[in-house]
Amino acid sequence: ESEMASIRARQTESINRMLDLNRASGADYGAAWQEPWKVLIYDRACQDVISPLLRVGDLRNRGITLHLLIDSEREAVPDVPAIYFVMPTAENVAKIGDDCARRLYDAYHVNFAAPVSRELLEELAAVTLRAEAVSQVSQVVDQYLGYVSLEDELVDLNVRGSFRRLNDPAASDASIETLLDSIATAIFSVLATLGVVPIIRCPRGGAAQMVADRLARRLRDALRSGAPSFADGSGSSAAFQRPVLVLAERSADMAVVLQHPWSYRALCHDLLGMRLNRLQCADSAAADDIAGAAGAPNGGKRITHAYNLEPSDFFWRAQAASPFPVVA
Repeated sequence: ESEMASIRARQTESINRMLDLNRASGADYGAAWQEPWKVLIYDRACQDVISPLLRVGDLRNRGITLHLLIDSEREAVPDVPAIYFVMPTAENVAKIGDDCARRLYDAYHVNFAAPVSRELLEELAAVTLRAEAVSQVSQVVDQYLGYVSLEDELVDLNVRGSFRRLNDPAASDASIETLLDSIATAIFSVLATLGVVPIIRCPRGGAAQMVADRLARRLRDALRSGAPSFADGSGSSAAFQRPVLVLAERSADMAVVLQHPWSYRALCHDLLGMRLNRLQCADSAAADDIAGAAGAPNGGKRITHAYNLEPSDFFWRAQAASPFPVVA
């Protein structure tokens, strides 16, 4: 039996399928000019999802001519379908309805990165009905892609400040509930991408158990409804090989959090502000001239260079986990 593909590869495949208007894989993508031109609209969270996986050239190969933030000022592009990749929020649904009313695009393929609630789905139907654009909404799909794949076996749930927010004595019960739901939803999306139903283990009486309870309910509901994400392996022996998912409390062993790896990856993260596998370096030669001299390059402004650290980068792949004195 073939080895399971990495989470990064599976998420990339799912995003590429979404960019191909959710058509089945297997088509010839070498002749990209035969594909219809498309516009990609995303929010900040989904921009973070795509950024480590696809570059501008990759988007062009999928027929994406423009990629824009949903809250930016956008002009009409007639006769071109638009792919929306956004989180299911009231603000994004209102923006989609406004775009439909303004007739910005020829067709609307709406992809939510996380499962959309019935209330928001009804609101989306209402706003498109008011805009008389129901027939232009070609698809509404739950993609289960609300997380960030940084490496083959490393994901970021894209939930900022969770430890501080969970332990904030001034936090309201409603904000804690919302945070726990977002964590459980992101983990569920990872499991849906992998197509596995794990055995969940966690300590009792804390945030980990509350996340585990929410996650277990989502898994039961998905299995009961026959969700296709978990149906692929149901008839094979792989269905009986359930992995174990361990949810631990961050406060259980603070020493582990404080310990610092002596690696090249950690050096880049701490000193160069690495985020989403991307870092920026100031030009040292130009920096020496920024002392105010009139003839300084670029008018005395600091010059920075951006670098993408990808698995295809042979040096990064070989040295990321090496101690930085060895790399030096």
